[in-house]
Amino acid sequence: MAVLRPEEASREIGVWLGLLATAGIAIGGYLGMQEEDTSFGEQADRLRT
Repeated sequence: MAVLRPEEASREIGVWLGLLATAGIAIGGYLGMQEEDTSFGEQADRLRT
């Protein structure tokens, strides 16, 4: 295991938190669309009209 300097450790923590936040947003969007029983294609058609 490599020893990280404090600024490198805080950057690495930020990267992991950002990755987790992105995954949470993607999963939330997916579950929301499942709850509404819709798809990306249906939403695209709705926005085109």
